[in-house]
Amino acid sequence: RQMCIRDSAITGKNFCRAAKDGFQIVWNNPLRFSIVSGLGEVFNFIGKCSITFISTLIGFAVVTNFEYYRSKLTSPIFPTIAFFLLSYIVSNLFISVYSMACDTILQTFCVDETLQKMKGNNNASYAPEPVSYTHLTLPTIYSVQISVVAVSLKKKK
Repeated sequence: RQMCIRDSAITGKNFCRAAKDGFQIVWNNPLRFSIVSGLGEVFNFIGKCSITFISTLIGFAVVTNFEYYRSKLTSPIFPTIAFFLLSYIVSNLFISVYSMACDTILQTFCVDETLQKMKGNNNASYAPEPVSYTHLTLPTIYSVQISVVAVSLKKKK
């Protein structure tokens, strides 16, 4: 359903046509969608865990370290459980937006690539050019760092 809504928003087609086109996009790019889905699930899990545990740890630290809360509470267990549940809900909401954005970017790229192939071009027109890191060897990295330091020293004088 989300694929249909995104395709309808991207191309301006009606829901049924967008559903057919969205299915064709996934069918024609199974490797891309499976890699993004697999990696996306890993990053979603890491994001949810880190947001949840860091927020819970901060809440626990506040409850146990401030005298006001220490004097009012008999045990920090129940507030910590409440912090955990609230932070888990917030992390799920946040990560679902992130996940939707990643899926939308991939689908938009595939639609653009398909449209450009129909026009006779090889690549998507709105995608950035492929990046090559082969020109960044160790001497050039050091020379860039040295030149940045030299420029910053000149500005201070």
